[in-house]
Amino acid sequence: MSITVLHAPESKIFSNKVAKHLTRQTQYDGLFLPFPRESAEFIFRLCEGLPANLVVPDLKKALEPILSPIEDPWEKSVEPLLKALSQIKKGNPKMQPYCYRDSFFAHFETGNSGELAVLVLKTMMSGKIDAKEWKAVIKKDRKYRFDSLEAEIDFIAHHAENHEKSSCISSTGNYFASRLQEEGFETNLISFGHYSLTPIEQLISKVFQESIPDEEIKKLVLLHIKYIKKYLYRSTNIEEANYRWQIRKDPLKRLLFEIKKLRQKN
Repeated sequence: MSITVLHAPESKIFSNKVAKHLTRQTQYDGLFLPFPRESAEFIFRLCEGLPANLVVPDLKKALEPILSPIEDPWEKSVEPLLKALSQIKKGNPKMQPYCYRDSFFAHFETGNSGELAVLVLKTMMSGKIDAKEWKAVIKKDRKYRFDSLEAEIDFIAHHAENHEKSSCISSTGNYFASRLQEEGFETNLISFGHYSLTPIEQLISKVFQESIPDEEIKKLVLLHIKYIKKYLYRSTNIEEANYRWQIRKDPLKRLLFEIKKLRQKN
């Protein structure tokens, strides 16, 4: 039994790349999607060919208690994949889709994001950064995050035993590939390009992985606030802000993006 882990950050660009890849592949009969398990009914409908514009609104409504509040960026980041599911199923008639995301952590993560937002507002208003407070809020979800990842690995391993070849989409591809290999699966990792972590993602990663000096925390918090002002405030949503961040060091891509935005306004 083998599993191909498709490492793709949660953004529309990478979702589009993954969708195209899966549409071209016809050698897997299990597909593990990074959606809450409560999404399964709606994913089945999309696989069977129901139009996304009829299914997605019901999907968002069903997930409100878990991912509340669900905003357009979530929908936009997975839109290419949702729309491609019927084509993917058509090319793989025996393909069985699974939604593996642990709902408990998804709900907890929403609350923790709220605490981080409060800290950002507090910092912007006072001009002061309490490094210990930032570290405490970020560390609070460490245990929940890893427990959730283990629950997801268990879910995938249990169901993947029923399939000769499976594909699994994950934003933590290296970890998933390593753990699934430990579970006895032959694994293959495919990455869909470079992704530059936003300041808050860098901060969370460093707090999780190592002992980070208070000065480094303060530096990344200031950079996060700069990101909010320069990218988030000037964008229509988080998805666009993240894209602006990704292309910030590429003058040609920045120019093409701004031209596209001007054309859309006109």
